[in-house]
Amino acid sequence: MHTVPTSAVFEAPEGSEAMYRYRTYLPAGPVRGLVAYLPHFGGTCDDWEVSTLPTRLAASGIASLVGLAIPEGTGYLTTPDLRALHAMLQDAWLRIDWPSDSLVLGGFSAGGVGAVRYGEVAVAGDLAGAIRPRAIFAVDPPLDICRWYRGMQIVIRRNWPSPNLQESIYVSEVLRETFGGAPEDVPMAYERASAVSAHLPLGGNLQHLRHTPIRLYTEPDVDFWLEHATDLYSLNALDVVFSVNELRAMGNSRAELVVTHARGYRADLGGMRLPHAWSIVDEPDLAAWIERQLAPERTDGD
Repeated sequence: MHTVPTSAVFEAPEGSEAMYRYRTYLPAGPVRGLVAYLPHFGGTCDDWEVSTLPTRLAASGIASLVGLAIPEGTGYLTTPDLRALHAMLQDAWLRIDWPSDSLVLGGFSAGGVGAVRYGEVAVAGDLAGAIRPRAIFAVDPPLDICRWYRGMQIVIRRNWPSPNLQESIYVSEVLRETFGGAPEDVPMAYERASAVSAHLPLGGNLQHLRHTPIRLYTEPDVDFWLEHATDLYSLNALDVVFSVNELRAMGNSRAELVVTHARGYRADLGGMRLPHAWSIVDEPDLAAWIERQLAPERTDGD
């Protein structure tokens, strides 16, 4: 049986511009890598409290972090959001002393957007000092903000009782306030902030990840969503599948898609059936994937 990793919570220093808070799970010996996980909207630093991942990874000398780099909102869509995430990762690097070339960054939903977006700006050099992730994973993230916004407008127009209705009303308003209008009003603002833009060559910002190992998860349960007046236009599965296909077309042979069935249940919502859930992830399989990404690179003669 694996030893339970040591856990602690850290916060941004008083008076700091960033307002991050994160929980670490540390192995007993030297740390050979860090997995930083960004929770969904409404998540907490305890999101992995019942997860098997921290213990599995600690057994291989890999530390874990569950972090909230920004206040509740729609995700990591602005430069200050990404700077706050960078400040949190820097703080973790100073405390944990993990090799800076051994970061695996992941997240669920809005957190998944943060993982992908940070990876893009790190590779592109758009954020000074940003740490390039060795690999990225994201669970059902809304990567294309234009598609996300327009999908929410369909849900709002139908006005049918749905798990997505109130969230669609709220998030649409936040996006308009953040960018100064709808996508048709300020298209370039949405394109700059979006992790993926399916209507742009090479997927817009996605092109920066053409050499980065990435694994994306989704559970597009059409039968479930039909009962809630929601269809593929409003599902993040569109962004996820597009992104993997586009990256593969760019030559990224390490872009992986995991499509699940009947795994989506939300413990944080009383165990209700919801395909948009962290529970679609097979944690032992993800742990094995992470370990492969952090394995020492072979050289000639090995």
